[in-house]
Parts: sequence; structure tokens; C-alpha cells
Amino acid sequence: ALEAIESMPLDDTLRKASLQLVGRLPTAAEVDLVTDAGEEGLRSALNGMMDEQAFYDCLAEIFNDLPLTNRYLSSNGPQPAINLMRRFPNASWFDPGTDARDAEFQFNRTTTNDAVATEPLQLVNYVVKNDLPITEILTADYFMVNGYSAKSYGVEDTVAFEDEWDATEFVPAQLPGIPHAGILTSLMFLNRYPTSDTNVNRGRSRIVYDLFLDVDILALDGVRPDGSAVDITSTTPTLDNEDCIACHNLLDPVASSFQNWNRRGAYTPNAPWYDDIFQAGFAGVDRPDEEQVTSLQWLSNEMVVDSRFDNAMTRILYLGLTGSEPLDPPGEFATDAETDAYITESTHLEELTAAYIADNRNLKTLITEIIGSPYWRADELTEESFALVHEETGSARLLTPELLHRKIEAVLGFQWRGVLDRYSVNIDIDRTARLLDNQLFYNQIYGGIDSFSITERLVEP
Repeated sequence: ALEAIESMPLDDTLRKASLQLVGRLPTAAEVDLVTDAGEEGLRSALNGMMDEQAFYDCLAEIFNDLPLTNRYLSSNGPQPAINLMRRFPNASWFDPGTDARDAEFQFNRTTTNDAVATEPLQLVNYVVKNDLPITEILTADYFMVNGYSAKSYGVEDTVAFEDEWDATEFVPAQLPGIPHAGILTSLMFLNRYPTSDTNVNRGRSRIVYDLFLDVDILALDGVRPDGSAVDITSTTPTLDNEDCIACHNLLDPVASSFQNWNRRGAYTPNAPWYDDIFQAGFAGVDRPDEEQVTSLQWLSNEMVVDSRFDNAMTRILYLGLTGSEPLDPPGEFATDAETDAYITESTHLEELTAAYIADNRNLKTLITEIIGSPYWRADELTEESFALVHEETGSARLLTPELLHRKIEAVLGFQWRGVLDRYSVNIDIDRTARLLDNQLFYNQIYGGIDSFSITERLVEP
């Protein structure tokens, strides 16, 4: 079935990849590289692009679409991320008080807030930029700060910057006494998915399965309680009712692994824990007692050696680069074409995933493999008999407003900020571009999200 796909020419592939990954047209040197060296030249050009800051802006957009931690950006309020830092006495270091605020106050507040807000995405960028295995987004015993957020966290004296006032320079840091476990212990992640006395971290567990193990707990086979279908009259149906156990024996051990982190994301070791829930563990393995205070570190190390973690990384990037989720397994009444489509795609994605695993789980390798695949490069079919099989194949998509904004500037040479017949007047005005503005203009109309109230992108007009 893959042989029926005709891939777009290399020069078109380079142009499309350059616009998507770094928001610009290919350079003359990149064009020459592809012309002279073919497929290997394309890979070299892609590797060069992945050294640019624009690529990491794109990567952060791709990864945010699932955890939605950008909910705490300043575009969603004056300082929503800073407001979560109640236990950090210097969180508002930039504010001398209402009567003493100077011209720098607003800039420092916004920059600090957004550095705190994007911390989990900056961890992803740091891992990829330094060619570390992507597993480190869960196993890192550090978190990321720039010079602004370091002051809020009170760690400015323990980290070194080339330029502490460069908002784009993020470095690893540690909070004393905190057993960091990458994104799982991020203040932003824990607050984006809070808990309660009745939820008992199950919401966090569901998100962990979805994001990092490619498992949708809510889609698992089983009967949900509706007042009649399931007997929930026992004292602990989630422990002793077969209909409940089907999901809860997966969900609850991971939920219990968050037991040291309260509803506001504060670390509270040795706090009392519930006995009417499956205790901490993962994939049928109980967490060792000696790991009680480092429960999430133990969990993250168990998760990253599970093959489902690699499937999740492939899913995130396949969705981010093609605009489509990988196909779901065909149901009982699927057509032959639907079954063939799933088998063909899933088999190919397994091959791409294997290549990235073999390269020390380097995410750049996975990106290169996806862009080089017939799914991303699909142009047309050589055999029309495969039309039904490949009905969903290809990366033609409704561009996100961020991608469209960058493409307009790259192709036309200017941004859409004001009315176009007054562009020469508006060019130097410091205002949000219209496709990026979710307050007054077109971001959400064109399919943008604010990671808060709008959390799913449009896939068609």
C-alpha cells in the first residue's frame, strides 16, 4: 500500500519543511545541498534547521497542544503563573509596590510570568537541543529557569547565565529538598491538572496515561456506573467490583504515585494517604516502600522503559507535523480498506519509532523520519485502487494560525498586523499580529487555542 504513494519532489519537501519547522523559505545553501546530495542532503538541511531558535518555538507549540500548560501565559491574565507561586516569597520580585512601579514593571512581570508558564515546554526544548534521550522530560532531576523566573523561585544564586536578562536563555535548576521528576513535578503541570479529596489524583493519572503512554483510559472497554448498570453499593467498589477494577487497577496506582503532591502542586512528603485506593505502582509492579518520598521519580523511571512511552512520542509528533492523529485500530465492522490503512500506517510508524529508539531516543531523529516518510510527503497516488486505503493519508491540513502567520511573513515579506493599505504606517507599531491575537482578532477564528477555555484546534474551516 505504501508503494502506491507518490512522494512530493525533494525541493518541494524542503520548502514545506522549512516553512513548518522554522517559519522561513529555504536558503540558497539548503537548496544546493538537496540538489547535490538528494535525500541525504535533505536530512542535513533538516538537522541544520533544528539548531535554530525558531524550530524550538515550533516544537513548544506542538508539545503544548496536549498538556496545555500555556494556559498560564500572560495572554490569559495579568500573571496567572506567578499567582500559583504562593509558597515562593520572591515570586513577585519585579513589583516594588503600586506607587513605585517604573517603566520596566510590565515587561518584567510579563517576561517572568511567561518563563514560569512555559517551564515544562522549555524542558522539552532543552532535552532536544542537547540531543538527550527524550525520556529525560520525565526523569530529569531538575527544572528549567531563565534569569527572570530564577528570581521568582529564589534560585538565582545557584545557577549561571551567560546573560541573566536574556529571556530566551533557559538553564537547569533544582529546588532544595524537591525530588524533581521532569514534567510530572512541574508546578504548571500539577496545577493544570489539580486534584481533590474525591478525585484523589485520578485526573492527573488519566492525563499521564494519555500524554506519556498513549492510552485513553476513558476509551477502555468496560461498564461505567450510571446508577443501575454497575453495583457501586459496596464500601470500595473501585477495589472489589470487577466492572470498576478494569480501569482502576490501571488508573489508581499511578494516581497514588502522586500522593506527595497536593492540589496546588506543593511537595508534601509523608502526608497521610488513602487506603480505599490501589496503592502506588505501575504496570503490575508495586512501588518499593523505600521510594515513598520519591514516588514520582520511581514512576517516571518505570514509565520511560515501557514501549507505550515511545508510541506516545511518535503520536505527539505525528499529530504536530501532519495535523492528524494516527489511525485508531479498526473495529469489528471495519471495511477491508480501513483495516489495510491502519495496518499500513501503524507498521510504518513502528519502523520510524524503531529508528528513533536506535538513536538513543533522539527526538530530532523521529522528526526527520516523519518528514521523510510517505505520509508526510504524500503528493498523489500511482494506483487509484488504493484510493480508499489512503483516504486519510497525507499532511495537507488547515494551517494553525501560528503556522499561517509565519508563512505569510516568509512568503510575502511582512506580517499581518494592521490594515494592509496602511502597512507602512503600522510596521513599527508594537502590537500583536492579528492571527496571534486571541483577544480582539482572529487567532481562535482561524483554529487557535488559548490552552484554557479553547483547547482543541479546528481541523477544517
